[in-house]
Amino acid sequence: SSQEISTARCASAKVTTTATVKVMTINLRNESDQWERRFPLIADEIERLDPDIIGLQEVQISQDQANVLNDLLQKRGHAKYHLFTHRKSGWRGWFRGEGIGIMSRWPIVKEDHEDTGEMRVSVHARIKHPSGAFLDMADTHLDHHGGAEGDADRDDEARQTVDLITRNDDCRPTFLTGDMNATESSSAVKRFLSAGFVDSYKQVHGAAETAARGNTAMIKLADGAFEQHPSRRIDFVLGQSAGP
Repeated sequence: SSQEISTARCASAKVTTTATVKVMTINLRNESDQWERRFPLIADEIERLDPDIIGLQEVQISQDQANVLNDLLQKRGHAKYHLFTHRKSGWRGWFRGEGIGIMSRWPIVKEDHEDTGEMRVSVHARIKHPSGAFLDMADTHLDHHGGAEGDADRDDEARQTVDLITRNDDCRPTFLTGDMNATESSSAVKRFLSAGFVDSYKQVHGAAETAARGNTAMIKLADGAFEQHPSRRIDFVLGQSAGP
């Protein structure tokens, strides 16, 4: 989203700089679905949209996928992004090599992360804008299991993600992206909203259009899968301002 986010969590903050920031979230799907054929298509779309910051999920770190994507962008004449990636937690996360990450047009000056449970992690970066000001970016990928247990796990991972953001909070504009594996009616997404984050897509497009066009899952990534009929919105770009 490239909109103004307003939550006014820091009443004493004063606006000294205004800027438009374009933020994207994308699940790279690890090594699934012929990733070496898919990544050039992803690079084409990133070049077209030209986001300033990207939240990545399901990055295969052992295959250096973030740098592969950066190289593809460079071949298209796009400047490389600054990268921060981190493997998912636990021994399974380490051996599987999957993680999440942040790509930023501007320098990343501070990195942090929180292991939120087996095979889950959230990351946080402070980014220096060309104006000299700073903004914060967080990214996460919540549990995918169904049922009450999955709901509880996602809510707890959301709580830990909010804690990660809070402990790094310095009244900077903050974005949060992620594959939440949950809709806006879930306790996990509600937790983010109650922490002061604004659902940027819904804010820009309104509730009716969001319900009609905003779905992101399920998407079929296979030869011949030209018709897509996603039924749920589980991927989000959220934001909160530095102050009033």
